[in-house]
Amino acid sequence: MGFVKRNKSNPCCLSIVCALHSRSARIGTVHRVINPPKWIRLMTLPNLTKLRFHLIIVVLGILFFIQGYLSQNSKSLTWDEPVFLASGYTYLTRNDFRLNPEAPPLMQQLAALPLLFLDLNVPGRNDPSWRTGDHFGFARSFIDMNANRIETITTLARLPILIIGAAFIVLFGSWGFKLFGPWPALGATTLAACSPNLLAHARLSTTDFGCAALMFAAVYACWAALDNGRRRAWAICGLTTGLALLTKYTALLLGPIIVILALMHIHRNPGTTLRIFAGLTVAAIVSILIVCAGYNLSFNPLLYLSGLKRVYSTGAPGYQYYLLGETSQSPWWYYHLITFFLKTPVPILILICTAAAAFLIRTEDRASASFLIVPAMVMMFVACFDQTNLGFRRILPAVPFLLLLTGLVPTAFRSRVAKRVYPALVLLSVGTSASAFPHYLSYFNEIAGGPDRGPFLLDDSNVDWGQDLPALAQWQKNHSEVGRLKLMYFGNVRPEHYGIRSIPIPEQDIRFPRPGYYAISAHNLAWLRKTKARTGEDIDWLSKYEPVFRAGNSIYVYQFSKSQ
Repeated sequence: MGFVKRNKSNPCCLSIVCALHSRSARIGTVHRVINPPKWIRLMTLPNLTKLRFHLIIVVLGILFFIQGYLSQNSKSLTWDEPVFLASGYTYLTRNDFRLNPEAPPLMQQLAALPLLFLDLNVPGRNDPSWRTGDHFGFARSFIDMNANRIETITTLARLPILIIGAAFIVLFGSWGFKLFGPWPALGATTLAACSPNLLAHARLSTTDFGCAALMFAAVYACWAALDNGRRRAWAICGLTTGLALLTKYTALLLGPIIVILALMHIHRNPGTTLRIFAGLTVAAIVSILIVCAGYNLSFNPLLYLSGLKRVYSTGAPGYQYYLLGETSQSPWWYYHLITFFLKTPVPILILICTAAAAFLIRTEDRASASFLIVPAMVMMFVACFDQTNLGFRRILPAVPFLLLLTGLVPTAFRSRVAKRVYPALVLLSVGTSASAFPHYLSYFNEIAGGPDRGPFLLDDSNVDWGQDLPALAQWQKNHSEVGRLKLMYFGNVRPEHYGIRSIPIPEQDIRFPRPGYYAISAHNLAWLRKTKARTGEDIDWLSKYEPVFRAGNSIYVYQFSKSQ
């Protein structure tokens, strides 16, 4: 990968700095900053060398870690986390993969790894939940037996994912530098480091962020392998692909993505077919070996395949889907597109649309940008056939590619307006993320009406994944007059583990609330709306009553002084 110089008298402005753009179609070309005019130099940090650039993105990686760590301190274990932790713990200590086969083991093992230092109590092998492979039952028992250390367990289990997040930001910036040059890469990396959607999942001990980060790394490795063609590079591509496959079955999309990118490269570079075919073979063999080794070196591919079969054989008969306040017996094909539109900061939406336009207009940038837009398009397209409609996290792997694609904007549009608008939108996005702290999971943009409108539009992990028990506990502690709350909670952890004094809401009180304080999770409020749509019962609390408090945007507290 070489640097290319252009005539000094005709530099091109990249947002807030003047940088070279190579017109070579060869992927991997890097842009060298050359003596910009003095009036531009005065507006920029001087001499943004490669070393200084990488120091800055390391700082951004640390910033990402700090944001995630500080925000997770006020959040309880979410719906999936107890299952992943209990399952991962048994993978490491019992070398048995019977629990939670619907997800590959890597992220569960990483999250559970720090827990080995705590000498935790674990349900025995004679426990009914272990014998039957009931991962939800086993997880509840696991948490109950260690409830006195639930905060320590939560913090330690989330650390490995946060560390992956910091490394991901550095990797993100490094690839951006090679694709677009320092200043566009710095802008895109800033967007990633302050993305509320990436932060929401990077601070949870689940599989979603790990899958997104490693899929991004695998495509980056594919780009490098196609560029230099060495077997070592293809082996690295296979390694990262294999690790991604061990995070979540969504990573199987890497197969068609890498094939498409390879075919596009062959089309642009005739005569490379045999070399690329050999490289793909190396990558495929390495990735298969990594997957087989991922089950504690068992080298049994049937474990992976049986889990995949379980994913597509399980379902929820009678489940009602929920979008924009409406219910349906069947999923919407455009569900994830709407969800992306509602939960992505508006400045980022503008930059993504502008980058897509630049991709269509500027043919010289397509070779590099195709490695970003193709994976994102494949993931979004496949999401249209998703039969679950569970939430934004299903399309999270597309987000890094779309964020890095925004680096194309200052490269393609070099007017004075563009060089001011791009950094302004980046800074506005940073401010949006700061305002969402620490409630990243329930973030909704201004078009959606903000987080207060969340349960009116979407449910499940888009709004409420059981994350706000600490906020509810603190509110109850500050209001001694409340006494025992009547609680309808969406989660897999007992509220009393966080100090909440509550009783379940009697069914009759849902229809005709008696005097007292009620706390209902946003997901359950959406469920009440679904029930009204199905049965006609007038129990839509979102429309009927105004809460007196919202615990972290996901648990609504109501007060009734007399029977309604």
